[in-house]
Amino acid sequence: MKLNYHKTLAAIALGTACALPSMAETVSQELCLNFEDVAVGTKYNSFWGGPNDKIAVVEDADQGHCVYVSGDSGENPDVWSTYARIPSISAPGGCALKDLLMVTVTYKATIENPDVPLRIQFLAGGTSTGYCEPVAPTDAIVFNEWATATFDASELGLSADGMNAMTFGLAFGFNGSTRYYIDDITFYFEKEMTQRELDEAALDKTTAACVTVDFDDIEANEAGCPNLGSNGGMTNRADMIVDKGPEGYNNNCAHIIYGGYTNIFIWNYIKCPEGYTFDDLREVEYDIYETEIPGKDASNGTEFPGKNGAPVIKIKDAPWSIDSNVNGSDCGNAALSTVNEWHHVSFKPSGIAWAARDFEITEGEGDDAVKTPVHWDADQTCAEMGKKTSFAISIGFFPCLNQCYVDNVKLWFQKGAQSGIEDTVIDAAEAEIFTVYNLQGIAVMRTADEAQINTLAPGLYIANGKKYLVK
Repeated sequence: MKLNYHKTLAAIALGTACALPSMAETVSQELCLNFEDVAVGTKYNSFWGGPNDKIAVVEDADQGHCVYVSGDSGENPDVWSTYARIPSISAPGGCALKDLLMVTVTYKATIENPDVPLRIQFLAGGTSTGYCEPVAPTDAIVFNEWATATFDASELGLSADGMNAMTFGLAFGFNGSTRYYIDDITFYFEKEMTQRELDEAALDKTTAACVTVDFDDIEANEAGCPNLGSNGGMTNRADMIVDKGPEGYNNNCAHIIYGGYTNIFIWNYIKCPEGYTFDDLREVEYDIYETEIPGKDASNGTEFPGKNGAPVIKIKDAPWSIDSNVNGSDCGNAALSTVNEWHHVSFKPSGIAWAARDFEITEGEGDDAVKTPVHWDADQTCAEMGKKTSFAISIGFFPCLNQCYVDNVKLWFQKGAQSGIEDTVIDAAEAEIFTVYNLQGIAVMRTADEAQINTLAPGLYIANGKKYLVK
């Protein structure tokens, strides 16, 4: 399955105050899943289970590689109540499900049943709410020819936490009517970039401050290393070492032998350049090499063979009183395409999710000690982390099932926008911009005047999550 990203940036003037111009940038991004690079016969999951030979990639004369759902119940070949399922998809570029405008699916239904439309369901990553209710398309279903179904994302019905999810599962199908083909699945996102995202986009590496982790400065040590450790803080591990890396590599690098469900490499502690804090961090990048050798826990000999998950970063405050909630990823949260060769990955701090924290502050000693409960929401946790001048970073794979190597770790710091611009007061009514899409997912208008939508050709459009019928 191939994930293609397309991004467009539009600078929109919102107003002025105190003679300082304020600009907001809206990013429109498309994520398209197609199956052209997936081998014929590859199986996908059913809704209620694992890979199923009745949900597999085939080659269609008109469409090329696509998924064909051919399941039947045995007694009634036309009824098979399950959907095909893709368990994990990552939204592009810091977007969440709340930024999703619509979804289009290319399909061919081979059983005529106009009362059973193609439906999709979402499962928000990290939530316990399960799949949302099925969503039906805005278009009429076409029988026995390739067509496109359009889904309005405002009808997903996810919880508030679910709408904030950056990763999600997708289920799709004709419930009770099988034998259909699915090809391009395209997600259309639009979001106003935060100040941090704008600052990250403005990174100039020719002038930015850079902190590097140079393993050549660390003596190779097969017994462990005090600067490498597990997510829980255990260092000097025999399965997280510094050595010369894969055959033919002449520089020291981190060699991760351990395999399992943990963030596998922590560097303690990254020191920000003088005058900078974590808020000034704009990018983290590193090189990573995945082998086919099973990971092995040095403490008990347990092996973890299998394809590694996605490269990740995770941030902790020393001594870890502040912890990022999930693995942040700016490289699509996808596994590497090949093994036994180096890959370069990069991450933006805006892609890191932070969790709420509850803790106690103790004042006084002994019998005079008073404990005061403190609650931070996720935004405050992020803000407190932003003040730090040192932190720990966890990188590598999650999960890590095969052994891997990491080298050339770089952290880029750059000051952001001047103070004062963020404090500009903007009239919300004047600031609303309408980006209008047709049913093919093409942006056909961007306007601050909602009435202008009615000047388009007759048809159904979606703008800012709402439907517009132009007659």
